[in-house]
Order: sequence, then C-alpha cells, then structure tokens
Amino acid sequence: MVIGVYVATVVATVVWDVFAARPGIPIALVSRDDAIESIHLLKDWSIWLAGIDVGVVAAMSVVLKNYRPKYRWLPPACLLALALSLLAATWLLGTLPRLASGLSSTPATANDVFGKIVPFYLWPPHVTIPVRVGLMIVFEHMFFLVGVGLFSWQVLTSTKTASK
Repeated sequence: MVIGVYVATVVATVVWDVFAARPGIPIALVSRDDAIESIHLLKDWSIWLAGIDVGVVAAMSVVLKNYRPKYRWLPPACLLALALSLLAATWLLGTLPRLASGLSSTPATANDVFGKIVPFYLWPPHVTIPVRVGLMIVFEHMFFLVGVGLFSWQVLTSTKTASK
C-alpha cells in the first residue's frame, strides 16, 4: 500500500512537470532587490537540503551495515526519494544564475523568482520540459520529507545483525 502511494506520487510528479507551466498561476510584482534576496535565500536553503540529503544517505549506509531492515523496500525507496530531492536541489542551484541575469531593474512580475518558467533539460537542447521554479521547490521539499520519513521508519523498524 505504501509503495503504491509512493509510486503514484512519483508518477504524478513527473506528469505534473509537463503541465507546470500552465497560465493562470498568480505572480507577484517584485523589485530587483527583493528578487536577488529571494535567489540568495533559495541558494542557501537548497545547499542545506542537498547536504542533508547526502548526510542521510551516508547515515543509511551505516544503518544498513549494522542493521537489517524489516521491510526490504525501505532502503531503495528512501534512496530514490533523496535522489529526487537532490536532483531538484541541483536543478534549482543550476538555474539561479539564469534567474538572476533575467531580472528587470524596475519592479515587475518578471522578477517573481518562484513564478518563473525555466526549461528542465532532459536531452539538451532537444528534449526540455518547461518547469515553474516554485513547483520544483515544492518537489525538492516533498521528496526530502518523504526520504527523511522513510529513513526514520527504517531506523525505527530495523533489527541488529549478528556480529562476526
């Protein structure tokens, strides 16, 4: 049941990216200074999430070395969630220079960092998906929380392996 919900979330996430750039989503009037500040805060937070993702993967390797998971699907599901969070964080960090260079000097809706639509390159330059930056931020956090939750569940339900 949990695997089904998780797979459905992943599939919905991938499909949703195709429709992420649809019109009608409210965008705010933002000054250049506020947009630059948003970009700096987004950079700092994405770096922290990426670091925590890697730290959880390292901790998971220690747990798997000394403990046997009760559910065999937990480690791969946890790794997948953390990898998707890391992918979103990497994409966001790589997109920040493009966002900063496209800012208007006067307050404009084009300065709304979270409302900007930027291509996600699957096979550059031929296959791209237009993705709203705010949606990728949601995915980064959603997969991070799912990965940490699965890791916690794995730690709490694992049993100690026999010493050699």
